[in-house]
Amino acid sequence: MTVHDVAIVGAGVVGCALARELARYRVSCVVVDRAHDVGAGTSKANTAILHTGFDTEPGSLESALVRRGHELLEAYAGRAGISLERTGALLVAWDAAQAAQLDPILDKARRNGYGAAYRLDAHELRRREPHLGPGAIAALAIPDEWVICPWSTTMAYAIEALGAGFEFRLGTTVNAVAAGDEHWTLATSSGAV
Repeated sequence: MTVHDVAIVGAGVVGCALARELARYRVSCVVVDRAHDVGAGTSKANTAILHTGFDTEPGSLESALVRRGHELLEAYAGRAGISLERTGALLVAWDAAQAAQLDPILDKARRNGYGAAYRLDAHELRRREPHLGPGAIAALAIPDEWVICPWSTTMAYAIEALGAGFEFRLGTTVNAVAAGDEHWTLATSSGAV
C-alpha cells in the first residue's frame, strides 16, 4: 500500500484541476481513474464553451462561479498555451414565444453584471449570419462567449500536477473506500491506496 496525503478519484477536468491546485502545496497526491487517459470521460464530451454566465440565476452560487471560472480559465489558457477563441454567441429566436424571452434573458444578463449582451432584429441577424436557416426572427448577441479546447485544458492541469511529483494511476478502478482512525484507504484494481 502506498500512502498519500490526498487521493483524487477521477482524472477528468475537475480532478486534474484539483491536482494542479494542490501541486502548489507540499503534499503528496495520487489521482486514480479507471480510464487509460486523463479527460476520457465526461470532460471530453463537454460543449467546449467558456461561458460568461449571462443566463444563470442572478445572485446564485452558479452565477458567481461561472463568471469567476470564465475569468480564471481565460487567463490560464493564455499562460498554458491552450487554444481559446473568442467567437461570441447568438441566442436565436425562431418564433414569437422565443422572441418574447429575449428581453427577460437580456435583463438577467445585466443583473448578472454582464452588460455587453444586446438584441438583434431579423435584418441585423441576417446581415451577420447570412447562412442561418429560414425563420429566425431575432437574437441576443453575447460577444464574450469563447470556445476552448477541453482536452488541452485537462492535459495542462495534469502535466502541472505530474511536474510537481503527483502520481497518476490510470486504468485503475476504485472498488471500495474505507475510513480508518487516521486515514482513508482506497481498494483499487491495482492495490490499496
